[in-house]
Amino acid sequence: MLAAAAILGIFSAGSASGSENKNDRINVIFETDYGNDADDAIALDAILKYCDAGRMKLLGVSTHKGGDNICPAVDATLTWYGYGKVPLARSPRPVGSGDGNGYADSVALKRDASGRIAFAQAHKGRYEDAIAFYRRTLARQKDSSVVVISVGFGTNLALLLESGPDKYSPLTGRELVARKVRLLSIMAGDYREKPFVEFNVSKDIPAMRKVFAEWPTDILENPFEIGERVVCPSSVINERLSWGRPHPLLCAFNGLNPNPHNQAAFDVMSVIALVHPEMFSHSEPGTITIDAQGYNHFTPSATGRHRYLYTNEAQDAALQKLIIKIVSTKPKNFRK
Repeated sequence: MLAAAAILGIFSAGSASGSENKNDRINVIFETDYGNDADDAIALDAILKYCDAGRMKLLGVSTHKGGDNICPAVDATLTWYGYGKVPLARSPRPVGSGDGNGYADSVALKRDASGRIAFAQAHKGRYEDAIAFYRRTLARQKDSSVVVISVGFGTNLALLLESGPDKYSPLTGRELVARKVRLLSIMAGDYREKPFVEFNVSKDIPAMRKVFAEWPTDILENPFEIGERVVCPSSVINERLSWGRPHPLLCAFNGLNPNPHNQAAFDVMSVIALVHPEMFSHSEPGTITIDAQGYNHFTPSATGRHRYLYTNEAQDAALQKLIIKIVSTKPKNFRK
């Protein structure tokens, strides 16, 4: 019943009208490795739909994946959804170069029927340094008011923790996070019976080790196995997003893998868990550590600040229905 209520209620008439209390909105920063797998595009779609519904306020998007079209693709998406003024940042130390960028290219370089670039880009190639973006943005927020949603590598978060005082704040990065952030919602790790070194961890193990060891606020971990089981079918994407005009999520979904295919919904779980925590089960408090090889470990502790999510079959089914509902809903920018 709780799951059904969540599905029916996410885009209620009251939310769509903008009549909700702004104090109830979740202030989020989205940290993404957009370009590897289209689950990042689904997660960004969900964030922007929650912004439309008044459930979230997007303070900015920070990228850390190497590749010429990563930021342009995110820019195109933000602009298309009506959020072109949202700050967009690029890592001073991007990870990888040119690998896994197929769907970013398909969005940034998509052409319409007349042969012109299909998606406008509000930032026009001007992207802020990611660490400067974090420090500037966090310094302007109220204490304990920001949630960081990280669905990629730990690179930028580790660099933020290492940053020193600057023109934006006299605090170190760690002090600034401790004061302004209330939660890190992160897609990382694996708790299956036979675990592996999860991709987001493996691409920058030292950074992810630093994040889990030194991040000074609560952490909610969304592990690999939930998104592996909960998928977004290509039939839904292709049937419901074909409006007669180019759609960036449709381009992203089909730009990487041949159809038909099901996209594992890894990243979007870190978004949904903030708005609908009742749809998940949560571990007891404890401490998550990453070893030198990249495997994650959980140690229960009454004083621990870390928890991880897990689900059963009924929750997985409800989550899939919710994801389909989210991606099928027209953005506010295109509602008549």
